[in-house]
Amino acid sequence: MGELDGADEQRHPEQQTTDSPEACDERALAAARTALATAESRSVEPQHIAECRPQSLRCAGERGPVEAGDRCQIVVYRGSSRWEVVVVPTPATGAPTTIEIWVDEAGLEAGRVQLNGSTWGIVDGVRIEGRGEYASHSHGGEAARIGGATFEVANRRERPVELRIVGARWLTANSCELPREERARPKVAGLALEGAPLGGVYSVTIPAGEERTVRIGHVVQRAYMASCDRFATAALFEVDGAPVEVIGEHRVVRRTPLRR
Repeated sequence: MGELDGADEQRHPEQQTTDSPEACDERALAAARTALATAESRSVEPQHIAECRPQSLRCAGERGPVEAGDRCQIVVYRGSSRWEVVVVPTPATGAPTTIEIWVDEAGLEAGRVQLNGSTWGIVDGVRIEGRGEYASHSHGGEAARIGGATFEVANRRERPVELRIVGARWLTANSCELPREERARPKVAGLALEGAPLGGVYSVTIPAGEERTVRIGHVVQRAYMASCDRFATAALFEVDGAPVEVIGEHRVVRRTPLRR
C-alpha cells in the first residue's frame, strides 16, 4: 500500500462534471470567458475552441462524467475559493479531449491550466477518442511498464468499418507540458476489442451506428513520474484505409510507501 504523490494529483485533475441545479451568475460567465482566452494562449489551436461560446456554459455542483457531444461544452464547477472551468471541445482530429482551467473568484484571473494530452481522431463519421492507460510505481522504485493504450471508437456510418493499427509512437514530457516529444517507435503487438486477446490481430470491425472500446498493444515502455513527467502513446490507425493518428495519454501515479 502507499500514498498518492501530491504532484501527480495536481497534474491529473478529474476532468469531468455533472449537472446540478446550480445557477450560473455573472462571475461564472466571466470565468468561462477568462478560461477560453487563457486556453488560446496556452498551446490550444484556435480552431479547436472556435465554436466554444461562454454563453452556453453549464454550472455544476458535483464531479461526474461528461460525454463529448457534437458541440463544444463548457462546464463550470464552484470550488471553495475559485471557479474550475472544464472545456470539452468539439471532437476534431488533433483536438484535446478536455481542458481544465482554474479561475479566481472574481472570474478574471486564471491559475492552473491542465490540457489533456489525449486527442481525437475523426474520419468521415468515425470518431476515435484517446484514453491511454493507468499505471503506477513506487517512489524510488522501478518505473511503471506500459505496453499499450485504450481508445473509444464510435462508428456513425450506416455500414460497418474496419479499424486497423499500423504503427505507434511513444511520447513524453518532463516539465508538465503536453507529452509530444517522440522517444521511440515501439513495434505494435496487435489491436483488439475490450476484453479480447491482442495476439496477432491487427484489425477489428466496428458495427454501423455502434461504439466500441479497443486496446492496442506495443513493446513495453518505461514510465517514471519523477516530478511532472507525462507519457502518451500515439497510435496510427487506418479507418477503411484512411490514416489518422490519435494520442492516448497515460495516467502514471507515483506512490510513496507508508512508513512503519
